[in-house]
Amino acid sequence: MGAEEAVTLVEYRRQGGYPPADDELLRIEDDGAFLLVRTVGGPRVGRFAGALSRQRLTELEKLLGRAVEEDVAPAGLPPHVIETVTTAGTRISVAALTKSSSGGARILRRLRTMSEALTAQPVAALQMEVAPSGQRATVQAIGAEPVHLDADRAELGYDLFGEGEELLTSANHPIRLGWTGRKAVDAGWAAELPLGPEIKLNPKRTLSVRLDLDVIDSDGVMRRARMAVVVGKGWT
Repeated sequence: MGAEEAVTLVEYRRQGGYPPADDELLRIEDDGAFLLVRTVGGPRVGRFAGALSRQRLTELEKLLGRAVEEDVAPAGLPPHVIETVTTAGTRISVAALTKSSSGGARILRRLRTMSEALTAQPVAALQMEVAPSGQRATVQAIGAEPVHLDADRAELGYDLFGEGEELLTSANHPIRLGWTGRKAVDAGWAAELPLGPEIKLNPKRTLSVRLDLDVIDSDGVMRRARMAVVVGKGWT
């Protein structure tokens, strides 16, 4: 007899919010194999895959074993970011940023933290870095498979904050990556993006940089992606 097929242990989704809307998926199989698709937030976006360690998988199984149905509706005006967890017998839905100590909220926080860590295993992804001077950003392709991009609506923006986190200056403008329309870029491709001499960064200031562009996933769907990097003092 052949090996048994893996069954989905848990699926975590984060969707909604202001454009570009969150559109994240983390699927973990019962053998520890995972797939992560991330489009918004942090320095990396794209597709990530691999396997959890046996210890991490066991800890997750124990946590999910205590899961119960839960639905926490969002408060305030839309658009809302909603996080959901689905297992074989349970569904949890909680509005993001909800201050809850419930079991469902703890599971969501664990999976959110896990998804951050799993971006260390890129398959077809982009990564942005910002020079300590704040004068330029670099975007590059990482992973074993090419990343499919549409560069026509690429935009680079930043916000510079003072020592007390007051906004000093802000900008958002279209950029060119060297081509028009769609293109597949392999690992090693990189583009340097100047941010401007008007940025005066020092250790007491905070610079938040964002890069928006369209990424075509392996399913052929084009998603608006945003990479974000913070340099300098950071947030208190």
